[in-house]
Amino acid sequence: LKVTAASRIGDVTKTLQVTVVDASCSVPGSQCPLDVTTSLGLDGVGTAGAATTGGFDGGGWSFPADQVPAPGIQVVGAGAFRIPDTTGKAPNFVVPLAPTTVPAAGTFSGLTLLASARNGDAAAVPVTLHYADGDVATTVSVSDWAAGSPRFGESDLVRTSGRVGGASGTDGLAVHLWGLSVPTDPGRALQSVTFGASDRLAVMAITGRRA
Repeated sequence: LKVTAASRIGDVTKTLQVTVVDASCSVPGSQCPLDVTTSLGLDGVGTAGAATTGGFDGGGWSFPADQVPAPGIQVVGAGAFRIPDTTGKAPNFVVPLAPTTVPAAGTFSGLTLLASARNGDAAAVPVTLHYADGDVATTVSVSDWAAGSPRFGESDLVRTSGRVGGASGTDGLAVHLWGLSVPTDPGRALQSVTFGASDRLAVMAITGRRA
């Protein structure tokens, strides 16, 4: 996309990169932002000077609300995600302290998780894909939120300039929301996804790519 604007020295033309994502979930290749609201259990997003229910890491530190995607359907990277409420003490992450099932109905060529890990990497977390005609077991791995770079081939979708710690204010430690892919069978109808028990994995949102 090229944009031209007038200035005192003449017209200035800039080329902007625009990502267009179809979030209709109506045609093959379009994005299907899944609703995981009923499985959210952790408030991991906060603002400076406002305490959360323990922070993303359990020690009071959280993602800054003004540096993560706003609630609603948002394009992050090449995917369209349904971002949960990030205000007040609303829960905004699925953290499977016990096996946790999230709805994921549809026929997809793949899923993308907007996720991170806390207190260390979440490595080889068991995942069960529940299809209409049977289950498939797999695993997911995601880097710690403060890792300098992805350790498991994830995409660095959100990088903040620091963390917030309620009354502690902010620090300069950059933290991340990573994008990780989960392959699915495009010829089978997916119904739901179960994450095995992990106190490190934290999933904010999931989108599917319609087959």
